[in-house]
Amino acid sequence: MSPLQNKTNDDQLIALQQGDEKALSYFFNKYYPALVHYANSITMSKELSEEIVADSFVKLWDKHDRFFAENSLRSFLYLVTRNASLNSKRSGKNERSLYDLMFVEDEVSSNDFELLLRSETYHAVLLAMNDLPKRYQDIFQQLYMEGKSYAEIADGLNTSVNNIRIQKMRALILLRKKLPFTALILLIVL
Repeated sequence: MSPLQNKTNDDQLIALQQGDEKALSYFFNKYYPALVHYANSITMSKELSEEIVADSFVKLWDKHDRFFAENSLRSFLYLVTRNASLNSKRSGKNERSLYDLMFVEDEVSSNDFELLLRSETYHAVLLAMNDLPKRYQDIFQQLYMEGKSYAEIADGLNTSVNNIRIQKMRALILLRKKLPFTALILLIVL
């Protein structure tokens, strides 16, 4: 048994509060399947549900020092997942590539300033990606630039789909630390 598995849930929670990414992975592995099932019951899209749940864990990481009981952590994850699922269903959000998210023109409010802002944000994301570890860059590139699925990436990298999800989540956490506010707005959309 690994040291991570020997820890109790309370130990994992304390480790999470202290910023231990292994503890985040522990809770990810523990709650991910049920959260995807829950989100899928709302969105009716497994791929979209997986994205929503991965984003929920990024939000958990942003607030990792605020959870003192596993029940509150679990409630937070379900609440964030439910809200994002309902929002995506209401907006009719489909999965889109990073490029599409930034450059699809809004017929009503398209103007030069918006295009400039989107272009600068896209550039900021690309620059920040260069600072990521190579593996995270590859995964991010394939997910958002090439539009590949988790399964396709996992097959190409000879790893599990769950490992790809975890690495994507960690890449988003690192990007959020490096990006200016306008680019953070983009990551919220992702």
